[in-house]
Amino acid sequence: SKRTPNYVSVKGNVARAGRYQWREGQRIADLFPSIQRSLNKSSDLDYSLVVRKTPEQHIQVLQVALGEAISNKQSNENILLQAEDEILVFTKYDLELFGEAFHVGAKEKDLLSAEAASANAQMETAEQLANQVVGEDEAQLKAQAIERIAKNSDMTVEEVAKVLNSTREKLLAPVLIRLQEQASITNDLKVVEIFGEIKFPGVYPITDKNTVKDLIIAAG
Repeated sequence: SKRTPNYVSVKGNVARAGRYQWREGQRIADLFPSIQRSLNKSSDLDYSLVVRKTPEQHIQVLQVALGEAISNKQSNENILLQAEDEILVFTKYDLELFGEAFHVGAKEKDLLSAEAASANAQMETAEQLANQVVGEDEAQLKAQAIERIAKNSDMTVEEVAKVLNSTREKLLAPVLIRLQEQASITNDLKVVEIFGEIKFPGVYPITDKNTVKDLIIAAG
């Protein structure tokens, strides 16, 4: 008989990303004992996602307020985890503001934005961007931009790199592509576009918390 996987994955802006052993009864707070030790200063405490496989091998998306789940273990946010769950932890920084605040040049900012990918512009381009090979000159410019941001902030080069690799665009791209692939005549495309006076406009997966308030939290 096929062995059931016994792990959960953590991706994004966390102290230690990777696979963790899953056990029956495990909750979010079991993976993140404290905000200070488990997360970074730039981690978004209000919006995280749990991407879960269904028996049909589709995915469904659950929305979690990570800060509340960790600090209040009795909270509804501290949800039960299942084997193969993937927890996505985003950065709280808007990439545009991030670049402006730390005086990143226009050319460098373009590179950082490209690196963040853009499922938010068009889902079709997300896969191409994910497979894009960065030229040596561009890679060097990007490294210099990261070093400059680190120098002008209280973050290390490693922390800056984590911020850039845990934007909503970057982490949501594969989720949006997967939702697009599993959509059919009988299965609606479970995404929504949010725009206007918000911090993170773009395309988001519809989660278990499908209220206007929760969508506003998602988009900052």
